[in-house]
This record gives sequence, structure tokens and C-alpha cells, in this order.
Amino acid sequence: MPVDYLEIEQIREALTSPDAIASKGFSVLASIARLTNEGAAPQESQELVLRALEARKQFGPASVLLDALVRQIGLFPYLNPHELGTADQIAWEFNRPANMPEQVVFHEPQARVFVLC
Repeated sequence: MPVDYLEIEQIREALTSPDAIASKGFSVLASIARLTNEGAAPQESQELVLRALEARKQFGPASVLLDALVRQIGLFPYLNPHELGTADQIAWEFNRPANMPEQVVFHEPQARVFVLC
């Protein structure tokens, strides 16, 4: 199934409309994934993932792709461990520090600093 990739402004616009997400949610997430994988716009990728998280329910079954994007950019506190696949759950657990309350989960950079301390 070919995907029509969206530009950053098109993604932002789509994320403001539940109808747009319902009709082209996969294209939105695929476009964010493409931006994330290219690495050319890391701040924009992170911003778009956070905006997509606000509309998580509108993505329906494609929300597993959103979880993978969240994991890829290291925003583990935004994941629900009870709704994750095995690989995502292992990554989530890896960012949960020992000897701290169970609900504490670090972002990827925080986990790296914590390990060094």
C-alpha cells in the first residue's frame, strides 16, 4: 500500500482535526516516522509525536505505530506499559530506574544520566 507522505505543516494541520486523523491517520504517522528516521528535523519530529499523542484515540488500531514512534524518540513516560507490545514494554522497563517508585519512568536522556551517577 503506497503512502503519500505529508509535509510538516500538513501533518500539523491534520493533527488538529479528528476527521483528518480518522481518514489519513496512517499517512500522518508514516510521515512522522519518515521525518524521525531521516533525522533532519528532530525537534519537529518530537513536537509532532507529542501532538499525535494528544489525539491518540483517533488513531484507533494505528496507535501501536504511535507507541513505536514514542519509543523511538525516547519519550517513555508517555507510554502505558499495559498497552505495549513486548519490544516496547522491554524498552519501557529499561528506562524505569531501580529503587524508585514503580510509576517513575525516565526519558531516554534522563536514563543515560541516571546510569552514570
